[in-house]
Amino acid sequence: MAAERERVLVYCANGFQGQAIATALLGSDYRVRALVRDKTRAAQLAAAGAEIVLADLGDAPSLRAAHSGVDVAVMQLPSGVAPDVTSRKRRTPLAPSGRPASRGSS
Repeated sequence: MAAERERVLVYCANGFQGQAIATALLGSDYRVRALVRDKTRAAQLAAAGAEIVLADLGDAPSLRAAHSGVDVAVMQLPSGVAPDVTSRKRRTPLAPSGRPASRGSS
């Protein structure tokens, strides 16, 4: 009996990094669940065999549903931005030191 392939959830699969990760996993015989906010932009991943799931980082129920039945989740964050999944408005750019960059006086 053959072992079942691992299912990997790839966050932000429509982005540059996420799409590259999802494509590489599909080429390595993993089952890929691609988490996206816009299904129309995920047609290429769907054609390659990915399961497309619509979810948003600010919507906990959609994320719980996306995680159902997965073995591994991959979340990649862009460099230069402090992660803040609670509000897109409060993202803080980082200086090269890794500390929040000053935005000047307001």
